[in-house]
Amino acid sequence: MSKLVFFKDVKKRATDLLTKDFQADKQEKRIEWKADSPSGVVLEANFVQDAKNELVGTFKPKFILDKFKAELNGEFTTKQDIKVELSASDQIVQNLKTIASLNQKKGESFVALGTEYKHANVFANATLELGKRTGPGLLLAAVFGFDAYSLGISGNYQVTKQAVENLEAVASFRTLDLDVSATGKIVPDEKTKREAQIASLSVFHLVNVDTTFGAEAVYNLTYKQADLSVVAQHNLASDLTTKAKFNSAGQISLAYIQKVNKNVRVVFSTQVDVQSFTSSAKVAPLFGFCLNATF
Repeated sequence: MSKLVFFKDVKKRATDLLTKDFQADKQEKRIEWKADSPSGVVLEANFVQDAKNELVGTFKPKFILDKFKAELNGEFTTKQDIKVELSASDQIVQNLKTIASLNQKKGESFVALGTEYKHANVFANATLELGKRTGPGLLLAAVFGFDAYSLGISGNYQVTKQAVENLEAVASFRTLDLDVSATGKIVPDEKTKREAQIASLSVFHLVNVDTTFGAEAVYNLTYKQADLSVVAQHNLASDLTTKAKFNSAGQISLAYIQKVNKNVRVVFSTQVDVQSFTSSAKVAPLFGFCLNATF
């Protein structure tokens, strides 16, 4: 059997394995810091330098109010993006969480009002965004589960356009050591802004306590383009982990994760283009770095 998760977490283990700790893929250097206290105050901060050498800082304070079953969350960036969110659980209906937030992103300010409902076989949420230039938007997502199987669907309904955008459906089989997820989605293409139909299949498999395997195949039906990524992770020691990933574009990514102590870990990663070895156009290896500290 498998614990039912929220829609965005259905493929989380496979996605984390394929993307997390590979800073070289984005040519970024990252410093992460997190601290919490028994009083319910949590502070997260990260600083990221990207391929353009632009440095962006993000600060995430959290105040847990156990007495009221509530949380106050904030998110502030050096790009002047702001989010302040207040959520409360079991105040109106059992298993129902209500959420309200004030947001400023890319110079645009808007309000979001939402609810989340969690039951043994259903996890759903709805969020209404007001104040955006494109008009009101209603974000809907739900996961329905039975034993190890689940079916999830999400979409963004634009009231002004009277159209559904970013429609996505996921069917998954999840156990303690195996996740298999099939996804179909219709999303705007980042370059052309036209709608693209994309199908994908992802696998996460915990082979044993030290070795993990993952893979993802993606096919863009609109542009007839296929991509495949395969990744493996192995714990060489209790404080040392290595990861290797290969994709159909001919790129090999490697990550070396060293746990310095119980609070600090360091990640070094690199990406090499195999095609550069067989062509006249040489591509230099890319490097990335991450320092993570938790207190």
